[in-house]
Amino acid sequence: TIGMNFSRPGAQVVGQYFNFLHLGRAGYTQRMATLEAIACHLADGLRDLPPLRLVSHPLGQLPVFAVELDPSVANWSVFHLSDKLRERGWQVPAYTLPADCQERAVLRFVVRAGFSRDMADALLDDIERAVVWFESLRDPLPRAGESSDGFHH
Repeated sequence: TIGMNFSRPGAQVVGQYFNFLHLGRAGYTQRMATLEAIACHLADGLRDLPPLRLVSHPLGQLPVFAVELDPSVANWSVFHLSDKLRERGWQVPAYTLPADCQERAVLRFVVRAGFSRDMADALLDDIERAVVWFESLRDPLPRAGESSDGFHH
């Protein structure tokens, strides 16, 4: 019997314990290596899209990384890209970094169990389509969260 007390919901921690106990060390290591490989494939694909720049790379790390736009991009932002991806069912959060770096905005990618190489390829395709659409714009989009008529909820 294991008794655990969490001040916050602990489902993710319990899930990790289950994975480790159920799969054993070798199985858990293999699962994490697979997630790392998928994250690296996704990061490498994004690095090859001209307006995107990797802030971090998941190789040898957790399957988590961040991407920012090249500073020369002026008509759209990572917030617009996040919204566009949400239209296709993807949840890729965009946010500014904390104090002393708040002028940098990034997209954060987290590759979780169940995310396959095929899904990574589909996400890459959707990102590439979105980037092509954004790059075809002649005028800048309104800042994320703002409407062009000044109306706010």
